[in-house]
Amino acid sequence: MKKTFITIFLPYYNDEKFLAITISSILNQTYERFELILFNHASTDSSREIAHSFKDSRIKHYDAEENLGAGSGLNSYNLLNQMHGEYIKFFCADDVMEPDCLEVMVDYLEKHKEIGFVFSDTYIIDENGHRKKQLWSEEKSEIGFSLDMNEKEILKLLFMRHSPIPFPAVLIRKSLLKPEFLDKSFIHLFDVNLWANLIIAGAKVKVIPKPLILYRRNKNQITSVFRDLGSVQATGFEVISAQNTYYKIKDYELLKAICNESPFINKITPNEVWAFEFIIAHYMLSSILGTKFAERFASYWNSIQNNAYLKIHDLLEDDLMRAKLKNRFDFGIKEFRALYTITDKNKKYTNKEKIFHLYKGPKELNFIDLSFLMIRQLYNLLTLRTLKDFIKNAKNQT
Repeated sequence: MKKTFITIFLPYYNDEKFLAITISSILNQTYERFELILFNHASTDSSREIAHSFKDSRIKHYDAEENLGAGSGLNSYNLLNQMHGEYIKFFCADDVMEPDCLEVMVDYLEKHKEIGFVFSDTYIIDENGHRKKQLWSEEKSEIGFSLDMNEKEILKLLFMRHSPIPFPAVLIRKSLLKPEFLDKSFIHLFDVNLWANLIIAGAKVKVIPKPLILYRRNKNQITSVFRDLGSVQATGFEVISAQNTYYKIKDYELLKAICNESPFINKITPNEVWAFEFIIAHYMLSSILGTKFAERFASYWNSIQNNAYLKIHDLLEDDLMRAKLKNRFDFGIKEFRALYTITDKNKKYTNKEKIFHLYKGPKELNFIDLSFLMIRQLYNLLTLRTLKDFIKNAKNQT
């Protein structure tokens, strides 16, 4: 019986320290029917020579004319038509596959045609290849991740700004991998946005509990660079764009999965898709009130706020939609203006208080309320202006 064909896409840039180990782990797989695309992202070290030193008919080499910076969205997009596998595996140039990685993954997908993509548990290794005590699943348990999660529960974590899926541990059916799911410009959220798009489009997901990948963490990784530079704010525009992905949801069960505590979710029927965007935007504002996320990543939180406010604003600008929202949810311009987040760090809020915004009319607002609203609005305007100036300067430099 002819085995299913797999494409492994491996971009590399100045990865001479780890590249040989990574390629060897792929070529030594127990499952042999695959092509390995080695994409040189304009390396300036010996990485290209290392890649070409491997003589195997399954390898295809491509060279970029210039380095476009961190991330592989555009490169993946441009080479999608050159990927001939029935399954696609994106991989990183410093990670390692266990010998049976491909075999276990493809065997599961072949036996379960309803599953769109799988990912496995993962060993975490340091720069020198030493394994950490915790597996990926154990580390991610703090965000509520577990190995028996389904796609709705995973989407909820993604929606809540968590990343439960290790990028190199995934195998996807190519038939589900639409070009528009591959953002060409994202640096930090390329993979998170891809998983969300796949699930929203209807893909079923399975977590394989066996660790099949050695995921390396080193100081040159994108996440480490951003942490060291303290530049989470620099990717705020990605958060705004990625959150727009959730407005594509047209399935009521998915909506319930991510907005399960929304005060509006039980006021509509599954067929009232017109209300989905409003419920999602409102829940974006309320879902992390008083949480550690809002305190640790203030810039992300401001991006999420701005996204949600703009969406609700646009909905209220439509006369028909404004009438529908008022009639069904008793939510209109007055309620929109009165929205503000709970900021008292000394108070422990109940889930109900976190989810329900406090609606106050103009006469009910005291001096502190008004001062906070004015300061927040000024900050949001300055944030948007800073973002515009950043984009303008970036264009001028290019």
